[in-house]
Amino acid sequence: LFSFCLPAASPLRADCPLSLQFSPCKKTLATADRIFAKLQKEDRVWGAYPIDLGMDALLALHQATGDTRYRDFVMAKLYRRNLGLDDPIPYRSQPFGHLNFRVYEITGSKQAAEVFVGESLRYRAEMPRGKGGIFLHEGKNEGEPKVLIDAMQDYASRMARAGKLLGSKEMGAECVKQFRLYRNLLRDPRNGLWSQGVGWEPDPKKVSPGAWSRGQGWILRGMTDALGALPPDSPEHRELLGYYRELVDALLPLQDKNGSWHALPDLPFSASPAETSGTALICCALYRGLQNGWLPQKGYRRAAERAFAAIEKKVGRDGTVSGACVGPGPMSEKHLPLYKGKAFREDDPHGTFAVLYACAARADFLRCTHNPAAPSATPQKSR
Repeated sequence: LFSFCLPAASPLRADCPLSLQFSPCKKTLATADRIFAKLQKEDRVWGAYPIDLGMDALLALHQATGDTRYRDFVMAKLYRRNLGLDDPIPYRSQPFGHLNFRVYEITGSKQAAEVFVGESLRYRAEMPRGKGGIFLHEGKNEGEPKVLIDAMQDYASRMARAGKLLGSKEMGAECVKQFRLYRNLLRDPRNGLWSQGVGWEPDPKKVSPGAWSRGQGWILRGMTDALGALPPDSPEHRELLGYYRELVDALLPLQDKNGSWHALPDLPFSASPAETSGTALICCALYRGLQNGWLPQKGYRRAAERAFAAIEKKVGRDGTVSGACVGPGPMSEKHLPLYKGKAFREDDPHGTFAVLYACAARADFLRCTHNPAAPSATPQKSR
């Protein structure tokens, strides 16, 4: 169906590799396993996108550790959904998730790669566009398509991954173009943070107010996924790496003394609570940057470790994750009250997958740190 430039699948490692005997990584996996035990007990097969993202994060944990429990749990859920390796998961039903691509990475299945590419090409053909070709989000019951960073980062990183499989420079260029267009429109030059979108206020041209913790995490997640797929010597990789470093550098001064970012990070700490899901996604992006050489160790590793210490404390013995805020982000002035106050409810599902992603990234980083011979991405010079 397609002409692929397929890289080798990620090697399956032993269930208990020597590099994971270090106590810091044991601590990471203990945190992940409390959440994993809760997911096993709940045994939810269908649901909203946070469930699919939780499955994607568990597959990332399998890649980082070689622990087959995570992989087998996810594969069993897909089987119960009547999905095989060659069955496409429609992009509309799994926003932010690329399960077909992750399954390909683990199994090397050409069928999984084919269906991921097919859905990605369909996404590109069907997506509404605005001025200059900017990606527009077309949600249910949301009126005209709008600018939204949550959806764009998924689309853009999907283009980079599909472009890698096809050997397509054009799709990599499309990925970086969208980050460029969104940055030019949504980045606040005063603090370097990104707003959620445009079109959500009564004035359809007004940019959403302020910034949101999970929104910054979404952007960094999309950037790191895309950076992992773009050719490291390409101009697209260099440009996107600059945007990634720029946002990370804007966020570091906004980390509180306990290691968290607050729900509304552009405001004083007292204006909104510390927020788990955004902190976890930022933490994940920091560890991925450290592992791949996109960030120097000095300063950035300490920020990542402090962030992980903060989110670890939010995971109860029963696997409940507290301190994650609801969605959608502050897309208009009417949303801002949702992110103020003293605390957020326990066990919002956005916290679950976000913390699992952070655990996977930290485990992979520590494995490579303690065992330099372990397979990993080739480090790249930071811009």
